[in-house]
Amino acid sequence: MISLLRENKRYLYLYFMAICLIIHGIFVFYHGFFWDDWSQLFLRTKFGDSTYWQYFMADRPTSGWTAFFFNRLFLNNPILWHAFILFLKYISGIFSYKLLEYLWPENPIQNVAIISLFYVCPLFSQLYISIAYTQHYLNFLLFLLSIVYLIRFLLHKQSSKKIIYIILSYFFMILQLSITEYFSFLELIKLPVIFLIVRSKNLPIKTVIKKTLILFLPVFLIFILYCVFRLNYAVYFPILEADQPVLLQKIISEPFPALIGMIKNIILDFIYIFINFFGEVFSINLQNLFRPYYVFVFLLLIGILLLMFFFLSNLSKNTLKEASYRNRFEILIFATLWIVFSIMPFWIIGENFVNAEDPPHADRHFFASVFGAVMIFSWIIQWFIQIRKRFIVATCFISVLFASQFFEENDMARWQTEEQRSVYWQMVDRIPSLTDNTAIVDNKVIFPFQGNFATSSALNILYSNPINEDGTVPIWVFDAGKMLYEQHAGFHTTKRIFRFVAPSNQMIFMDYDNQFANCIWIFSPEDVDHPHVSEAQKTWISHSDLSRIGLNSQNNPDEKIFGSPNENWCYFYQKAALYRQFGKWEQLNELTQKALERGFLPSLPSSNSPFEWWPFIEGLIRNGSIEIANELSIMAIQTDPAYRSFYCSRWNQLRKDNSITYNTSDICEN
Repeated sequence: MISLLRENKRYLYLYFMAICLIIHGIFVFYHGFFWDDWSQLFLRTKFGDSTYWQYFMADRPTSGWTAFFFNRLFLNNPILWHAFILFLKYISGIFSYKLLEYLWPENPIQNVAIISLFYVCPLFSQLYISIAYTQHYLNFLLFLLSIVYLIRFLLHKQSSKKIIYIILSYFFMILQLSITEYFSFLELIKLPVIFLIVRSKNLPIKTVIKKTLILFLPVFLIFILYCVFRLNYAVYFPILEADQPVLLQKIISEPFPALIGMIKNIILDFIYIFINFFGEVFSINLQNLFRPYYVFVFLLLIGILLLMFFFLSNLSKNTLKEASYRNRFEILIFATLWIVFSIMPFWIIGENFVNAEDPPHADRHFFASVFGAVMIFSWIIQWFIQIRKRFIVATCFISVLFASQFFEENDMARWQTEEQRSVYWQMVDRIPSLTDNTAIVDNKVIFPFQGNFATSSALNILYSNPINEDGTVPIWVFDAGKMLYEQHAGFHTTKRIFRFVAPSNQMIFMDYDNQFANCIWIFSPEDVDHPHVSEAQKTWISHSDLSRIGLNSQNNPDEKIFGSPNENWCYFYQKAALYRQFGKWEQLNELTQKALERGFLPSLPSSNSPFEWWPFIEGLIRNGSIEIANELSIMAIQTDPAYRSFYCSRWNQLRKDNSITYNTSDICEN
């Protein structure tokens, strides 16, 4: 069977590719950019490619080469980025399979099962953060290439090729260490790899141990040199954000508490992987169970189940020999070491997954662990289910559960893409242009799943404002929290090479996710009587400077990045608010007629915010369409009576300012 499998590798690779495409393929066309993707796009579009080196000086000064090459290759096209990172995951799985095949060639079924689980396991699920995590997948691929060429060096007999293989192994090792520290401690896994390969030559155990240590020595020396270099980054580079080796520092001063803390982190992470994470796999989102999307997902899951079952079953028919108990024990030890070495960089800085500083992106904690984890998952299945057919069925069942969670994550990323694009197009509609050095302030983080750094980068791409002559950026996003405006001392922030400075009054206050809103709200000082904002927000609203908004746009947002605009309710509302601000009453009335013709009313769920109807109603009043304005006002107040005072004061003010006679009793009286 082993020879048969080697002769038909193309079918195996097509099988692996099919799994990848079923889970991720369709989402390549629906996912946008996230998190650090935005900052790298901002860097390329406004600062230029040459600044990548400076950008990565903040924490990983030797990793800029990946961005310099690949960001220039795929530019701003999300489809190309998502296709590329999916390709990297696929190739990483292929080389992971080669590693298993070298170490345990007599276990073809379990090897294929492990890689099948690797592709579907959502222990790391943020493949959709395509630009940022391209570095990590390159890291993984280079690490695997280093191992594969090391094994080829150990197995090959021709001296000339052995020299080439070992040079390539060290080259890929150094290259992967230049990117991130995620796989640095995993270099130590080469010790058991060398041991297993040397032992397969049937040498005496003492000889095996001696040769293993000698062959591992160069790898270990490179690893030690890297560690010394990594611990002294600040000596050579202007490091701003690199994590400190908290564990090592504490071991020197307080060794016992430091070791206790590390043991706790190890326990927490292992419990999460093999209990909490596994428990989450068995959960189903019942709220959305009958959405059409989930019917589609169900069909895809059936496809994965059938594909895996038939492929593994056919593989089983041609495999007579069962895996030995010694091999199973080796796999368990190897996989455990893999997990320990892969999470070690996080334990060194005193982190665990449960208490990660950045929960939305805590997935990266287990990025390098997935391969080891699925080896143990497969080992557990085989331990309890030793009948081969049942092992295959159980593996397929677990894979389907894994895949369902991946579909959930990918669907969430699709919704987040749509949410981001909706907000950014609303910003363009409401704020066609923006004065330099303007702070956009909300009382909370606009997109909690990525943070102000990413959103600020996206807005600097969205607007055509160039970088200031002093190198500062023209736009930044801040969250005020519960702070009052009077407590604020101005805006100033530095993140990597990005720096923003502005006085307190150069800001526009907004609310991106008010529970009573259908759209984002950009406030003016007159909105301090808004019934659905907090007292802290009102202190900021009274200083929101809409004069920083320009009516004429010089922007041409890249639809590859931001998607296509939609003429939905938020488009009409943002345009109406803009026209109202600049007194463009004729354009506002034309827009109002279009909105009403589209069927939008204050009583409809998609357009039921009275605050969003006021620009239209004021335009109607100024145009003399009092009856329609009155009907819409009454309808809006009936939708949310909290706006009665808000509407009453504005109607009365308009009556006073424009000397128009009309009765506001229906609006002002309960």
